[in-house]
Amino acid sequence: MGRNHTAGYTQWSIDFNQVMAFKNNLKKAFPIYVLMALITGCAQSPYDRAFTNREYKIVEQSAYFKHFVIEHFVAQHIVTGPSLSEQRDELHIYIEGDGSPWIGDQPARDPTPSNPLALELMYQDSSAAIYLGRPCYFNHYAIGADPHCATSDWTNARYSQQIIDDIRTVATRYIVEKNPRRVVLIGYSGGGTIATLIACALPKPVTLITVAANLDTEQWTALHNFSPLSLSLNPVDVFKPCADLTQHHFAGANDNNVPVAITKTFTDRFNAPLIILKGVDHTCCWVALWSQLLSSVLARHKQ
Repeated sequence: MGRNHTAGYTQWSIDFNQVMAFKNNLKKAFPIYVLMALITGCAQSPYDRAFTNREYKIVEQSAYFKHFVIEHFVAQHIVTGPSLSEQRDELHIYIEGDGSPWIGDQPARDPTPSNPLALELMYQDSSAAIYLGRPCYFNHYAIGADPHCATSDWTNARYSQQIIDDIRTVATRYIVEKNPRRVVLIGYSGGGTIATLIACALPKPVTLITVAANLDTEQWTALHNFSPLSLSLNPVDVFKPCADLTQHHFAGANDNNVPVAITKTFTDRFNAPLIILKGVDHTCCWVALWSQLLSSVLARHKQ
């Protein structure tokens, strides 16, 4: 993997023989554990059956659900690695992307991603980590499965203040419980949008890492001729840097969903590092490269 430095950002070129070698070694040896935060309490619910019926290759059959109550209005899913039980200097928090909010020109009944890429990224990470699904995602036919869910929660209000507050609340709960020295907050695609919006509201110093993130939602909807995200916050407009935050933003040079220019609008405005990977698009080849990319970024903080 080679690097060329340009003012304001770094371009990384990819050796695709190396990519294929990583692809052939994606699995980790440890099981993962699935927890779900529900406002409905601890009784058996349709969410259990719905999630286990999904054939996600990265969720082992040994995974289990644990229910606990949060105060906010929607269901929240957590996946953790076994090392979370240990006290660590760093806690890594992964936030999933937008999934499938629309089917054609109609809001999806269930926006859950068929390939939860942020969960696969976490699977490459040996650090103490948790995965935050999105409110109302991972519900079987989310409309009707949870009376608190509405299609706006994954369409025009997907980054609303209430959604942001809910995810921040769940993240904060784990941060307070585990008391790490630093939080590494990692968001993929729309999860990077949310990670950016909550980063300065967390109770510990944060290293923010976004992957193919939509950091200018107005420019993104205009580019694709999508309906405006009228009930959502736009990071490029509302983000305010804080003293305990360091940032690293990854973008794929071949990404036609969230082109580099959209991420660069944000990084230019806030003088944040932008790392552009040649030969990479919105989905390929983040998982294959993740262990190396993450190690490279975190090594800078230890120098």
